[in-house]
Amino acid sequence: SLLEDAAAKWAEAYKVDSKIPPVIGAHCGKCQFKATEDDHLKSGFHECWKEANNWSDKDFEEGTILDLWNSKNKEKYIQAGKLKLAQLTRDDLKESAEEAGTDGLSQSQRQRLQIEDIPGNYDQGGFYLDKSLIAHQMSAKWQFPYHMIDFETASVALPFYKNMRPYQSIAFQFSHHIINEDGSVEHVGEFLCADPGDFPNYKFVRALKKELEHDDGTVFMWSHHENTILTSILGQLDEDVTPPEDAEDLKVFIRSITKEGPRAMVDLCDLAKKAYYHPETKGSNSIKKVLPAVLKTSQKLMDLYSKPIYGASGGITSSNFASPAGFTWLTKDNHDPYQLLKQYAKDLMPEGLEDTEEGEASLIAEGGAAATAYSRLQFENLSLDARNRIKAALLRYCETDTLAMVMVMQAWQEGLDS
Repeated sequence: SLLEDAAAKWAEAYKVDSKIPPVIGAHCGKCQFKATEDDHLKSGFHECWKEANNWSDKDFEEGTILDLWNSKNKEKYIQAGKLKLAQLTRDDLKESAEEAGTDGLSQSQRQRLQIEDIPGNYDQGGFYLDKSLIAHQMSAKWQFPYHMIDFETASVALPFYKNMRPYQSIAFQFSHHIINEDGSVEHVGEFLCADPGDFPNYKFVRALKKELEHDDGTVFMWSHHENTILTSILGQLDEDVTPPEDAEDLKVFIRSITKEGPRAMVDLCDLAKKAYYHPETKGSNSIKKVLPAVLKTSQKLMDLYSKPIYGASGGITSSNFASPAGFTWLTKDNHDPYQLLKQYAKDLMPEGLEDTEEGEASLIAEGGAAATAYSRLQFENLSLDARNRIKAALLRYCETDTLAMVMVMQAWQEGLDS
C-alpha cells in the first residue's frame, strides 16, 4: 500500500540519517513548522521552499501563493509554476457570477488587491477603505453605545462536566468594552468562570445578559464564533432535563442577539472583508493582523495610545490594567498591543517560574493558549499562586481583544472623517 511504501522510505531515511527531498504544495499552508523572524526559531517551511525552489530569503518578500486569501486554487497555481503572488494575473482571479453585485469587496476583488496596487481613487494612504459602506452601516443600522464583546471558549474530546458530549462548547470567559456617542471608551465588564467542576455556560449567558440589557446599543463581535457558541448553549438549554429556573429568559436573550434576532450581533470581521484592506494583513481578516495594520496608518490612534491613558484616573477605564500611572499600549519600539501583551504576561509569572512548563503554558497570548490554560485550570493540581496568575493573564488577554475591536472601530471612524 502507499502507506507501507512511505513508511519503509521514511524508516530507511531515518536509518541512514538522510534528508527526504521536500514536496511542496498547497498543504504547505498548514505547515506546523513555520516561524517568523520575530520567533527566533528555525522555520521548516522556509527550509523546504528554499530547497525545492532554489529560493533565497528575498524570494519570500513578494509573498507566496499560499498567502492568497481564501483561495481553493493554490494547488493548481503551484502545479502551473506560479509560486509567487506577483505571478498571478487578473485572468487567474476572475469574478464569478455569484460574486457580482454583492456589497463591498468580493472574494476576487480582495484577491486582486493582494496582487496589484490599490487603485489610486481608492487609496486612502496605503490602504483601502470603503467609506460609503461603513458610513451606511453606521447611520442605518448601528446605535450607541457600541458594545464590543469577545468570548474565550473550549471544546474538548473528554468533557469536563457530567452529561456533556465530546466537543461540546464551553464558554468560560468574556470581555466587554463600550464606545459612547461622545467617543469615550470604557471597559465596563468581564466574566471568568474557571474553577474546577464549576459548569460555566449558564452563568456565562446570565452575566452577558446583565451586561447588555441596560440599553439597545449595537453589539459587535469579531467573526461568527460568538454566534456559534451562543447557539450551542441555546441547544444545551433546550436539551437539559433539569434546566435552571431562568432557562426561558436565557433562551429569549440568546435568540435576541443571534442570527435574525432583533438585536443580532454585528460581525466586524465580515465588515473588514468587505470594506477594509491593508497589504500588511496579507489578505487576512484576523484581528491580530488588522489591528497592527490600522495602527500603522492612524496617527490619531498612535498619538492617543502612546500616552499612559489606559487604566488611569480620568482616562479609559480598565478592569485589569488600572494603575495611577496609567498603561501605555504603543511605544516607539512596539506598535502591536499583542506583542506587548506577550511580554506583560511574562511579568505575571512568579520569579523563576517563567522557565518551567507551568510558567510557559500560563503565558496567555492567543486564543488557543487561553483554551489550553482553561483546561489546565480544570485538570491540573496547580498551586494557588499559579492558578491566580493564569486567571489574571486570561483576563488581560480577553480585555485586549475587545480593546483591539475598539481601536479598529476608532481607526475606521477616523478614515470616514478624513
